[in-house]
Amino acid sequence: MIKDTDEIDVDPHMPGGQEIELLLSAFERISRRRKLADEAITDIGDRALNEIVTKKITPIHVKIFEILKYMIKSGKTDFETLMENNKTRSDMIASFMAMLSLISTRQLIISGETDEGDPVLEINHDRRKPINNA
Repeated sequence: MIKDTDEIDVDPHMPGGQEIELLLSAFERISRRRKLADEAITDIGDRALNEIVTKKITPIHVKIFEILKYMIKSGKTDFETLMENNKTRSDMIASFMAMLSLISTRQLIISGETDEGDPVLEINHDRRKPINNA
């Protein structure tokens, strides 16, 4: 039994008018490319199912830390560069969710596009710090 994928509504209220559609289309393009490569090397059968079931799930907070660490060093990079070191689908999804989280908290901004149509992400040094009521 395989569960169908659920549709996730895009929140139209992302901060600063960020172009989330650009990020989504880049993710879909990379995901399709990776899926074709995975299908070329995956056997159908028990071995393939065992690999899917036993793969480690990547926590989003780990990817948030990795992306922030990379972005602090580089300052600016394109979406594909951030996604290229992901080995598994779990890594890809966690990285994408981490980027969305960082954009929604204004730590990263989409500052443009590459010639290939990938979003360019930039660390946001001017973001307003949230009010701490604690």
